[in-house]
Amino acid sequence: QGDLVLGPSEAAARALRCRRALFGLLEVPPKPPPPPEPRCGSCGEDLSGGRRQLRCGRCRSSVYCSDVCQKQDWREHSQSCRPPPGPSAEELELQARACPICLEPLGLLAETPLQGKINILQCLHCVHTTCWEECISNGAASCPVCRDNLGFSL
Repeated sequence: QGDLVLGPSEAAARALRCRRALFGLLEVPPKPPPPPEPRCGSCGEDLSGGRRQLRCGRCRSSVYCSDVCQKQDWREHSQSCRPPPGPSAEELELQARACPICLEPLGLLAETPLQGKINILQCLHCVHTTCWEECISNGAASCPVCRDNLGFSL
């Protein structure tokens, strides 16, 4: 059998799926709801063609032709009105992580290009590959965050 050769975009997508799995996240984040049908949720008036639309501020999935129609429909609409799913607390924390060496964002939940590779150390701390390689070349053998001995993983 021949060696599997991945293009840069496929490799980045697979790396992202692996990072999401490693941190216990869904393989694919939930998709945002589809855009609402351009009809008033109360009177059914066609709102296509650039007509002014009022959108429900909570669920963002119902549209209305006027504030009167929106208020009129609230009793019924409120039964099913839910805010769209957002990122979990874990996803927000991972999105905010920075490399502990250079302090630049890691982009753990983004497809990283080849020049933005990330190393996930055995202690699960994450660093940019270029930063980690510089640490190794300077003789470092421990995690720059927890000082865990990583001698056998170099």
